[in-house]
Amino acid sequence: LAADEVTHRRRDLYGSLTDPWERGDLCAVASWVAFERARYDESIEWATRGIDIAGSDYPSVALHCRTWRGLARFRSGDWYGVLEDLAAVETSTVGGVAPYTTPLIAAAALVHHLRGDDSECNRLLEALVPTDEPEGPELSRWAEFIAPIVARRGDLDTAFEMIDCTAHRRASRQGQLLIARCHVLIEARRWRRFDEFAAYCRQHVAEHGVEALLPALRVAEGSCSFDAGSLDEAFEVFAKARAAADRLSDPWWTGMADLGLAETCARLSRNEPAHHHRTRAIEVFTRLGSIRELDRAIAIPVG
Repeated sequence: LAADEVTHRRRDLYGSLTDPWERGDLCAVASWVAFERARYDESIEWATRGIDIAGSDYPSVALHCRTWRGLARFRSGDWYGVLEDLAAVETSTVGGVAPYTTPLIAAAALVHHLRGDDSECNRLLEALVPTDEPEGPELSRWAEFIAPIVARRGDLDTAFEMIDCTAHRRASRQGQLLIARCHVLIEARRWRRFDEFAAYCRQHVAEHGVEALLPALRVAEGSCSFDAGSLDEAFEVFAKARAAADRLSDPWWTGMADLGLAETCARLSRNEPAHHHRTRAIEVFTRLGSIRELDRAIAIPVG
């Protein structure tokens, strides 16, 4: 929240700035803060403005803006846009892998994994290795995007360790790391002390305004209730997850909520709503190209 207030003051100064580097840098920071507050359209708008201002004269500023635009595109479901920004990063005149572009590379690796292209995913992970600094398992510096990949590949303990060990700018990344933990928890179905984790997440949202955490947390809560056999409770929580994801225009978690709703309704023999939510989940995951989730939705029996 404090960063948001500072950014508002900087944005008020935007019109008085004449130096393209300063204006581009302001756009990058404004895009970053908007991304963290789940204002994805605003984040993309600021980043695009910064890219246009920086042009070819200030390639490092343009790349910084592309990183935040790519991350906002990831959360808002424009995964082709993520890969477009990645292509610009990879063909940039800035030599080597610029440190400020590595989160985008990690997010793009997750996109490729979700789409079933593990060859391209592995290529991007290998590109990150030379820029890594030991702080736990390899690539923990980008745990918010890579831990879900590791978990989905079956190494659950390492995925949790990556999230727990990473120290690089942890305070500013904490919201995204908590989203990753929700993702890994859903994969692992490990619910011991989950109530404590959920309470911590809610406190973090209240104190820091990281609204993006809410849909992920709700889907994890619904999954916990589902596994405990509390199906009516699971339905209510998944419905709240879908409403939160819709409000933030976060289609991945919208699809995950619909998936949970469809599976819950199917278990309750509520065939009509099961069919409805299954159809919506299929639409989302088809558009995103998320193969495993699409297969899971298709397999739901709806009577």
